[in-house]
Amino acid sequence: MRTTCGLLLGWLLVAACGDGAVADAGPDADSETATDGAPDTDGPADPGTDDAADDVAPDHADDAAPEADVREDDAGDDVGPVDPPAPRPLVGAIRWDAWQEEGAVQAAVEASLNPAHWRWRAPWFGTVDAEARLRFAGNRPEVMDAEIAFAVEAGVDYWAFVTYPESLGMTNALRLYLASADRRVRFCLNLQGGWIAHEAASWNDQVARYVDRFRDPRYVLVEGDRPLVFLFDASGMLGAPGFEDPAEARVRFDALRAASVAVGLGEPYFVLQGWSPTSDAVLAEALGFDALGAYAVAGGADEGQPYAALAASAAATWEAHRATGAEVVPVVTAGWDRRPRVETPVPWDPSTDARYTVSPTAAELAVHLLAALRWTRDHPLATPADAILVYAWNEHDEGGWLCPTLDGSGGADASRVEALGAALAGFEASPRVANGSFERPAAPDGWYVVPAGGLPESFGWDTDAPAGTYFLADARAVHFEGAAHGAQALLVPGRLEQSVGVLAAGVVHTLAFSLLAGTYPGDPAGTVLVEVREEDVALATRSLATPATPGVWESRTLDFTPAGVGSVTVRFSATAGMSWLDAVSLRR
Repeated sequence: MRTTCGLLLGWLLVAACGDGAVADAGPDADSETATDGAPDTDGPADPGTDDAADDVAPDHADDAAPEADVREDDAGDDVGPVDPPAPRPLVGAIRWDAWQEEGAVQAAVEASLNPAHWRWRAPWFGTVDAEARLRFAGNRPEVMDAEIAFAVEAGVDYWAFVTYPESLGMTNALRLYLASADRRVRFCLNLQGGWIAHEAASWNDQVARYVDRFRDPRYVLVEGDRPLVFLFDASGMLGAPGFEDPAEARVRFDALRAASVAVGLGEPYFVLQGWSPTSDAVLAEALGFDALGAYAVAGGADEGQPYAALAASAAATWEAHRATGAEVVPVVTAGWDRRPRVETPVPWDPSTDARYTVSPTAAELAVHLLAALRWTRDHPLATPADAILVYAWNEHDEGGWLCPTLDGSGGADASRVEALGAALAGFEASPRVANGSFERPAAPDGWYVVPAGGLPESFGWDTDAPAGTYFLADARAVHFEGAAHGAQALLVPGRLEQSVGVLAAGVVHTLAFSLLAGTYPGDPAGTVLVEVREEDVALATRSLATPATPGVWESRTLDFTPAGVGSVTVRFSATAGMSWLDAVSLRR
């Protein structure tokens, strides 16, 4: 599939090798509509004036920063507090930072949004110069600080920065973010296959750069200690000048995994962003990636389709990704309307497809975001990262943005920020069980044996299983043909427990799980004691035998009502024989 990401990359490289006019320009991962109807990627870029845009962001200077754990930099200095995770799925938004690039890409998007009928979509820090041309003076610390304040007001937990080589202007915004003293918004990397290929010969340098980012205390960690990493246009890194095939790419990403572990973190949690769930799942498995997602959702009509239709398409991708058996980080779409680029073409995107979706109202966007949060809450086994990603924070000329825009009177239209913040503040999250399908850590040869140093943090459970215990297994261990969910299941030890925090008082909760008796010759049927406790008080207790038919998973449930006075702990204890456990989840 042709992608504008690749076209932008080629255009920037050619331009940089010419007269030097765009030597600091960088490509990016936008999404355009290709000839097959699927979106692509691109980037933007230039000037800006010396005129300072008014700071119209809400004043959070006096907000008290909550206490939180900190990570330290290489020198061991405290690099500052980070807000604790919200009691709901993490909400992220993609940053495609043409608006701070100060080069040819910025110049192109300034031109695309310059017509008067498109200026309402320009980011709030835009200005109009003496020649009536739209300019963006976004590459300033005060603009970044204001954007962070807007993101906090919107309830955005993290930004996924579309990633470029450090030397390019498309990295300016990331540099501003990293230098900001306001650390209330986290971040992660959104890699691009085309740029990985361009720098494939220096992959070790890329690895060092990415791991350095992982070590920042603001970097998003999921499943305990795993850096969250998105990859758009994975096929763009395959073939010259990139990696020969998925097998070679996996070896290279294994090196990144090892480098992350070497600095005391878990293996990165990789999310493949594509356009075809079935083929994306095949490639993700070949690469050893963890989950599927999307950069954007394209769709429209000549006269504009309703936003509800685009939101429904996004929701359909969540289910399509889940149907492949892969884990999912759902995408939320803030729109799709690339007509500014059709009217005033940008050099990296020759598409003339002007089909579009009517821009959502702030309320419509909030409804779609809440639907994604509920879907994530309702499918905990498919969404262990407990995160969603919005397209986008600032894809203004392509049609997807949360960032406030020009309001026509020199101020900022922050209606989307305000609507999302209000919606997220009222969202009632459900408790989640970490690693409920026991996919972490992976069983390398059918079995995972507890190592001498104990289990990694990403396992998520406390146990009394000693080193040397045969603990996790997949079908290769020949005790079952398949897990109840995912690939692995757990052989219940003497004690396995997890604290799930303080739960809503007086509300009935259900602990769901699956049990199985193994099929290996000599496997004895087992019994498991299941307990739910709130501090020292037993809320529910049940002793269960494994199913009578070996090799057949059976779902079981246990209801309980917490008092809301302390942390709730879920505990499984083997009391006889051998019992296999999988698909543990909580719902209310």
